[in-house]
Amino acid sequence: MSIFRNLFVMFVLISASACTAPVIPATGGNGATVATLTPTPVSPHQSTLVPTIQSSPTTHPQPTITPFIPFKAVTQLDYVNVRDNPGLFFGVNMNVSKGTVFTVLGKAPGNEWVYIQTPANTNGWVYAKLLKGDQDLATALTVHPNNVQYITGQVVDEKGSPVSGINFSIVQGENSETIMTAPDGSFYAYLPPSSSGQWTISYTGMDCSSNLMDNKCNCKADICGAANPPVVNIQVPNNRALTFTWK
Repeated sequence: MSIFRNLFVMFVLISASACTAPVIPATGGNGATVATLTPTPVSPHQSTLVPTIQSSPTTHPQPTITPFIPFKAVTQLDYVNVRDNPGLFFGVNMNVSKGTVFTVLGKAPGNEWVYIQTPANTNGWVYAKLLKGDQDLATALTVHPNNVQYITGQVVDEKGSPVSGINFSIVQGENSETIMTAPDGSFYAYLPPSSSGQWTISYTGMDCSSNLMDNKCNCKADICGAANPPVVNIQVPNNRALTFTWK
């Protein structure tokens, strides 16, 4: 019996050895051991990390605003009037001689009147054509005068382009003033707040500075034209801008 028992034990041991596969390292052709990599299975429920790209906020360049710096202007004639407001219908504070230096603080809409500071540190308005500035007077800051009413309008050609240098007279009885269109075709006539009644605006001619003139003060292509309508009557106060067509 002991013989059979020993044989049975040996049979069990041999069977157990046959069921366990040995791990045999692979070798290269030169006998070197080659590591075997066993991939790790990925669970179908395992989340995949996706990189998130965060965009930087877009920056837009900001416009550079150049502050207005007052500059100097000199009177070109004697007896230049400094007025309370822009226009011949306003009172005269003082008159000065040729060569008087003013500080330019701004200009009224229409570009014909300049807001200045006198050597005595008082402020007033001077007609622009009587001054010569250190720089173009039209570049001065636009200043809207107080305690005025105004008549305004624009001259454009048949294509809608502005016409500069066109003269108009503004008349009521014995009160009159000549005004001229600016580079944008606009004109402004300033009146005291007490002004009322009918005023007449009439086309009177073209200045050599007009964009319709050449450098010899001749009409370009020998075509001059005229403002249409040539005369307009309005009631003041008036809040309606006038339009004239150059034909």
